[in-house]
Amino acid sequence: MRKSRIGWSIALALLLLLSLTPASAAGDGPEASTPRYLPQYPELAGPGVVTYDVSNLPPIKDSHRVILQGVRRPDGNCSFTYKTPPVRLGDPIPAARELAFDRATCRTLIEEGGYAGPPPPTGVPSSGPSAPVPASPAHGTVIGRLSSSDGVAPRVSGWQYSYEFAVRWWDPVGAKLSEARPYVLWNSNGSTITNCAGNTSTWWFSTSGWAEVAKNISVTYNSTQTQCTSSGFVHHENTKFCVGGNPTEIYYDRASIMGDQNGVAWGSKTTWDSGGCYDWLHWDTYGPYQI
Repeated sequence: MRKSRIGWSIALALLLLLSLTPASAAGDGPEASTPRYLPQYPELAGPGVVTYDVSNLPPIKDSHRVILQGVRRPDGNCSFTYKTPPVRLGDPIPAARELAFDRATCRTLIEEGGYAGPPPPTGVPSSGPSAPVPASPAHGTVIGRLSSSDGVAPRVSGWQYSYEFAVRWWDPVGAKLSEARPYVLWNSNGSTITNCAGNTSTWWFSTSGWAEVAKNISVTYNSTQTQCTSSGFVHHENTKFCVGGNPTEIYYDRASIMGDQNGVAWGSKTTWDSGGCYDWLHWDTYGPYQI
């Protein structure tokens, strides 16, 4: 009886040691800090769920996952609207990316949090004929800041802010295919916006067959002059992306960035893709970020 108990004790000790060893080794290497995206997510499990490899993108800090409910379009595809958290000067840069898509339920699983990589270059030029970001003597320069902690009255010239917001589409191997970047610059005296300007830069992977089909830009105040909005509608198309299929389309309707009288900025996008091999593509957002 005593030998049996000793044998069981040794067996349990070995089992415990074996169960702990892999976990300890996994935490020692560089892969311990790398996000791991499982091949399928319980929240979107099903035969029609498509998952995306986003390992080419920098990791997101303090991330969490959210399911977005899309809107079914007349062609059967789904459009998704996403709004970023508000950003003040010095705040972490928000980021979000699509991880999985379920066409049957018109839902997508995203990861959102703070961007951990270097910011992309601002004012991305178009790869075809399109309006550039307008030049401004104060472009990229913040000449003041308004907050309740400043304790001083605004200068006569007020405060100026400039931000950009990027929405991008990627293919399965991590190549960027399309991008829209609304930009906004505004002045505030603390209670109203006194100047509002902006534009939308676009980019498309022209060497792989992508082209810009349509684009329009809008820059507006709201009725109380407490919000400045810069937005763009963009349509990109590739007739060669899906062999033997229909043209592949990407739409931004719209990609927007807003700023208010207190110097707070936030981004919003409604975007979708359609046509041949459309479910191969996935989107991400970056910003708003100060420029």
